[in-house]
Amino acid sequence: MVRIIKAIDGQIFTKEEITEVEVWDYCLMENLNKDILKIVVVDRHKGKNFAVGFVMGFGIKNRAIASGISHDAHNIIAVGSDDESIIKAINETDRIHGGIVVVHKSLEIYSQYSLPLKIAGLMSDDADKVIKGIKILSKKANDIKCRLSEPFITLSFLALPVIPELKITDRGLVNVMNFKFMDLIV
Repeated sequence: MVRIIKAIDGQIFTKEEITEVEVWDYCLMENLNKDILKIVVVDRHKGKNFAVGFVMGFGIKNRAIASGISHDAHNIIAVGSDDESIIKAINETDRIHGGIVVVHKSLEIYSQYSLPLKIAGLMSDDADKVIKGIKILSKKANDIKCRLSEPFITLSFLALPVIPELKITDRGLVNVMNFKFMDLIV
């Protein structure tokens, strides 16, 4: 039994779900049929901390999304259907020094789409480029079956541990109602 962050479309608050997940080779596994995906937060500033959890509500069936915009610490946060895709999305976000990334895999070939944000990895001085980039990345998120209307905004708030109910930081899951770190396994 594990704690799962339940993302709610159009909202920045979440719910906590407790559900059983499978274990394979000593690893807790995602379950795409139940919309249980892995979520990872990596400290992009010092590279010392990271946390892995589970999230539902994204619906991703084919790969990963990541962002260096994650309130308030702006660490790298990624959600995906498999570990390899999540790692590729995190690495691409790091390579572009922050921004937004979608990783897609088709016929064993990975494609990466990114929007680098050159001001601290959070902002840009080119609004037209950002508008065009977000439209492209939103379509690519749709292509990997993400069902959230604004997946990158939802993703950015999953690491903000002041808005209820369950969030994740680079130090682990946080129960915002009690302001306590929680174990992934119940």
